[in-house]
Amino acid sequence: MTQAIGILELTSIARGMELGDVMLKSANVQLLLCRTLCPGKFLLMLGGDVGAVQQAIAAGTARAG
Repeated sequence: MTQAIGILELTSIARGMELGDVMLKSANVQLLLCRTLCPGKFLLMLGGDVGAVQQAIAAGTARAG
C-alpha cells in the first residue's frame, strides 16, 4: 500500500473544523495537522492510503464548494 499526504488550506477556522470532520468521516485517514498558520489561514493535513486521501480531499473540497 502506498501512503499519501493531503493538504487543504482554508480561510476560516470554523470552516476548517467542519471540513476536517467531513474528511475524517469520509475515508480511513489520519489527521496529521490541524492549525492556524496566520490570521485568515487554516491548514488541514491528512495521511493514509492514496485512495483514502484522495477520497477525503474530494469530500472536503466538494463540501467547501
